[in-house]
Amino acid sequence: MKGRIVPILIAVLVLAVLLPMSQSETIAQTPEPPDNGETYESPDGPEISVQPAIGDNGETPEAGDSEEPLVVEPDNPAALVSSAFTYQGKLSSGGGLVNGNCDFLWDLYAATSGGASLASNSSPNQAVINGLFTVVIDVPSSVIDGNGRYMEIQVRCPAGGGAYTTLTPRQELLAAPYALGLRLPFAHTISYSGSPIFSVTNTSGSSGSPSFLGSSSGGDGVRGLSTGVGAADNGVYGETNSPTTSEAGVKGVSTSSAAGGYFTSSTGYGVYGSSASATDYGGYFSNPTATSGAALYANGDAKQSLSADGFVKAGVLIDDCGTAPSITYYFNNVNTSAITVIAGAESGRCIVDFNFDVSSRYIVATSRSITPRFITFQPTATSDRVEFFKFDANGTLITGDIMVLVY
Repeated sequence: MKGRIVPILIAVLVLAVLLPMSQSETIAQTPEPPDNGETYESPDGPEISVQPAIGDNGETPEAGDSEEPLVVEPDNPAALVSSAFTYQGKLSSGGGLVNGNCDFLWDLYAATSGGASLASNSSPNQAVINGLFTVVIDVPSSVIDGNGRYMEIQVRCPAGGGAYTTLTPRQELLAAPYALGLRLPFAHTISYSGSPIFSVTNTSGSSGSPSFLGSSSGGDGVRGLSTGVGAADNGVYGETNSPTTSEAGVKGVSTSSAAGGYFTSSTGYGVYGSSASATDYGGYFSNPTATSGAALYANGDAKQSLSADGFVKAGVLIDDCGTAPSITYYFNNVNTSAITVIAGAESGRCIVDFNFDVSSRYIVATSRSITPRFITFQPTATSDRVEFFKFDANGTLITGDIMVLVY
């Protein structure tokens, strides 16, 4: 065989089409065929046979009978698959096969009766040869979403004039068996371990060519949900082997005023970062171009473990360090216990109990005063406590306010 045959088969639905016609070629509404499906009497004409499109030998017609195999290749391998599908049928009237041209109207519904049309299409002036016809119906792919769909057919013969007749019942669109696994929305429960249930690989290596793209006009582009309780039950898990520090297993980018990444939690951590590197970080934040912004903003307390360096572990403002001191306010990021103060042996002396071991911590103490004052301190026999001293410019102990930070 010379040349090539270029059919792209999207779906083949071989359905029975009911087309009642009187001997005067006037189309009339007809009842459903009897349960045996072979023949029924039209109220306005002779007996009409109803059958799917098959060959004379009782089998589905083949595309051709050639000694050479058919070569099926797309015109453009990179083009997207069309949403159109093929519909075949066989028309007969009064025991004879229909020959001529007919007009078809197609409406897609969500139910066997009633409701609004989800999509419409037309097939004008279609050839019907020996009762057989094949048409291509194109409806938006968005209406083929995994829910049941029913095609309502209107026909008029001959083509080009006269009223259309609506055929009943509506024809249900059925899927090929393995296509059922691709129904959308994909919401199946699969019990399987050892390999991903769904895997997509993109070998292009281009940053602008993702393996998976989720897009939404209002909701979440991609949402991950895990209902497990194990250590590895993550809603979204990202991993990368890139040696570039600016890349990430999961990366969020914002081109507007929204956050590049937004995380919340009702009970656990909003964001959890960890690194086993001796030189890198569990979390890294940068804002090198900001004039009034910051690399990190905490709308709430910022806390750090006692063994780590960097953040302030505790702070306290002592009012009237001396024989009758009090605490104006404090914070304790180590164990949230209250920080207390007791009177010293004389004016200008007081003892602060931080309620955690400060014997190996860095301590900074200053005076709250517009007049120069000097603060010194020394450890006590108890590792949680430190005694503070406040002097005036002449070295005399005086009562006054002291601010203390513990690192």
